[in-house]
Amino acid sequence: MTAWCEHVMEGHHRAPPVSLRRWCATIRLSRAPCYAWRHRQRHAEPDRRHQAPGRPPRGYRVTQNGQKIADGPMMDGMTDILTTENAAYGYHKIPGVLRRRDHLQIRVKKVYRLLRQGP
Repeated sequence: MTAWCEHVMEGHHRAPPVSLRRWCATIRLSRAPCYAWRHRQRHAEPDRRHQAPGRPPRGYRVTQNGQKIADGPMMDGMTDILTTENAAYGYHKIPGVLRRRDHLQIRVKKVYRLLRQGP
């Protein structure tokens, strides 16, 4: 796509009386990628994909009493749920069991991250 846009812009600059619309119509290319390509060429921004990630995870969770529990024992509790109660429990159901059984304030995202991370 970039090569096509370069070709269109090069032809457009060589023969200015021909509109960009006509150049794109001759090769059956939408004008939007050409305008986007031209904008990226004129306004080069730093690549945001290589910025620093968000804050690091805390490594603990808080119970309803305010007591801190590290991720290790919490992971043991999750594996206990998966092995004893029901192996079909997924990361959506585990936080509810942990809230009822251990009185943890825990969200689905935290359980998903811990299960993906593994022991």
